[in-house]
Amino acid sequence: MRYSDNINISAPISFTAEDGTEDQRYHLRNRLYNIYAEKECELGEAFNLVDDDAPRTPREMRERINKGLFVINGEDKAPDAPFTWIGATLQWRDPQKPADLAGYEAALDKARDARTKAMDDITILDPKDGLNSLREFEQATFH
Repeated sequence: MRYSDNINISAPISFTAEDGTEDQRYHLRNRLYNIYAEKECELGEAFNLVDDDAPRTPREMRERINKGLFVINGEDKAPDAPFTWIGATLQWRDPQKPADLAGYEAALDKARDARTKAMDDITILDPKDGLNSLREFEQATFH
């Protein structure tokens, strides 16, 4: 046996379309990621997971405290537990609008499933069909 008979040469096989479809798919994937990120933010707001902006002035802080527009973290779990200011945080939010984490997670699961379908279409189908799937995803609401 000669040394040259034992040499295996391997290289990754890459199929690149010369008609620009790979660039189109790349663009559609990026748009899908951006739209999904926007949907995540919308869901966070819809299910009251996003706090209000913090007060900007002492007067605004006093008004919001007087109106009760804040939540002390942990108060809902142990309202009579010993309390220290070390590590205590306020959330600037209306306590009448509690966060709905279960609803958020359920809606996010639907959004993820729809994103997966759109990504499959973008990756496998003709880019024009992928664009239609992207637009369907963009128009969809999950809450």
